[in-house]
Amino acid sequence: MLRAEQIQEFHECGFTKGDVILNDEQIALLLRELQLVMDGKTERKPVLYRDMLAKVNEYGEPIEQSEQFIQIVNIWMASDAFLELALHPVINEDIAQLTGADTLRLWHDQIVYKPPRTGGPTYWHQDFPAWPLIEPADLVGAWVALDDAVVENGCMWMVP
Repeated sequence: MLRAEQIQEFHECGFTKGDVILNDEQIALLLRELQLVMDGKTERKPVLYRDMLAKVNEYGEPIEQSEQFIQIVNIWMASDAFLELALHPVINEDIAQLTGADTLRLWHDQIVYKPPRTGGPTYWHQDFPAWPLIEPADLVGAWVALDDAVVENGCMWMVP
């Protein structure tokens, strides 16, 4: 459950930092599952997969090495462990608190995996312009880091 100051920060800034919700064992399981999905060793497949080793993007344009990363959308479709993460009661309770909603709907989940020394930056952006069909524009994203997110390794930044 979020504290009053976290809810206030969300309404003032558009974001808040949640609490740690996964233990080391849960993170290790998710990392193993992620590797299985990336290696194509799961029976079910995610909806979208971009290979960091690809030389061109989905439009046939060349990809610079600094822009390479793996993006998996709807990994919950390939992994029960990621389905459980999407349904995590703390995440969903926090989002319900922030939105005042009694019912939540998952638009999609995604993994952005940036390997050391090859993954490039993701530039400043807002997510909503990529989702213009959703009205009203009352989406909330929950970012769950599976690795330490510190300034030295290029953690996510938010702009109020």
